[in-house]
Amino acid sequence: MWVLVSLGGEARGWGDLGHKVICEIAYRLVQPDTRAAIDQLMRLDREFKTFSDSCIYPDHPRIRASEHFLNLPRDSKGLASDECPLADVCVLTAILGDFKVLSVRA
Repeated sequence: MWVLVSLGGEARGWGDLGHKVICEIAYRLVQPDTRAAIDQLMRLDREFKTFSDSCIYPDHPRIRASEHFLNLPRDSKGLASDECPLADVCVLTAILGDFKVLSVRA
């Protein structure tokens, strides 16, 4: 009989700091014209001053709780569309909505 023992601690989500770090890395790696476009958008933002700070908003469950996940029926075999199967809003509609907002601003 094999016994599997976990020597590590419990797994946790990235949290705000993890999201900020990844966004800062992405910001530093984008092309200069893309970085300039990001900077222009950030100057219009009333809530966030830096791109990395703004990265917590779309994924923040306390701010956008209903858009943070996707529920599927237990017998689901996958998704057939961009519609939320068990709710009016979910991560799929959030992505589409955010894309539309960014497309208008760009």
